[in-house]
Amino acid sequence: MKITYTNFEITVENLFGDNLVSFEITAHQEGKSGRFCVFFNRLVPFLKKEYPAQGKYIQQIRKSLGGYGPKEDEVLAILEEEEFDFQQYVVSYIEKNQNVEVEIARQTNLRNTPETEEEKANFKAFFSKFEGLIPKNAINKSKFLDTLEQIILAHLIDNYPELTNAEPEDIEKLNTILGEYIPKLGYDLIDHIEDIRNRDT
Repeated sequence: MKITYTNFEITVENLFGDNLVSFEITAHQEGKSGRFCVFFNRLVPFLKKEYPAQGKYIQQIRKSLGGYGPKEDEVLAILEEEEFDFQQYVVSYIEKNQNVEVEIARQTNLRNTPETEEEKANFKAFFSKFEGLIPKNAINKSKFLDTLEQIILAHLIDNYPELTNAEPEDIEKLNTILGEYIPKLGYDLIDHIEDIRNRDT
């Protein structure tokens, strides 16, 4: 029987200091329904494989933004402005990677089966284990690293013009050094700041 899709939503959440994108959609079949979620970082490799032109284009957008981290929210903003048809590809991903009919039936059955108090308690206990893993007031790691690089570059340009007026291979080496050491320095600083924040709360 035919499956139809409604209630397509795009969500941007700050998880572990980066703005990450996910897509949700509801699938319907014969009065039953199921909610499906696809993360941006799973969708892009799928596009590269199944829809190479679209996958390559998204990769080019990310590369053009420069800096560090996935920058999913920034890539999303550009694609939304261009009216990129996310829903089409999300549906394609779901149908390629899941047995949609079985999952619809499973979710419908789950909704129609009352939870026992023990099941509710087990569910709550399971997710409480992860609460401590999420840092409080998480720093946006991508923006932190980008800002750190800008500050260091500004200092180098202002004080050591020979670095930026050098031969192309010298500039390339400078970029390699920055790319190697800025993430290490940045992540160490972020970890230290978040340790202090978590102690104070």
